[in-house]
Amino acid sequence: MKKYLKFSWAILLALCIGISSCSKDDDDSNSSDLAGKWQLTEVRADGVLQNPNVSTDYNEPCDYEGWSQFKSDGTFIDYDGCDNSTSGGTWRLNGNTVTVVADVFSISLNFKIISLNQTTLVFETTAIGFDDNYHVIDVILLLTYKRI
Repeated sequence: MKKYLKFSWAILLALCIGISSCSKDDDDSNSSDLAGKWQLTEVRADGVLQNPNVSTDYNEPCDYEGWSQFKSDGTFIDYDGCDNSTSGGTWRLNGNTVTVVADVFSISLNFKIISLNQTTLVFETTAIGFDDNYHVIDVILLLTYKRI
């Protein structure tokens, strides 16, 4: 799950990932608003705040040391604070959805922009989790970033 979140940050962190008003709708999102460098500050899984100082299914303390940069040319760079490495890929904005494709994966991941202003970016995405009986379930993640 850490790798999923790491990639999520890359996107957004990048993910990632904002920046001209409190929220956007499909008609007024602007890719230039998203361009910039973002650092993860908060993870919520199905509404439950994850402790940034404790490893959980959805984050590691070192995830908060990384960053993601969305470039205006449609590429991104992700720095992973957990293993001190960088990766990259491409991104595009369609309405309020950011689609990211990492160089190391050939799959697209979608992140819905919940909030985007000059200092804060909030993405929503779906991750795979497990219930108490170890059944696979969908988990809604809210990923909050600050512009750095």
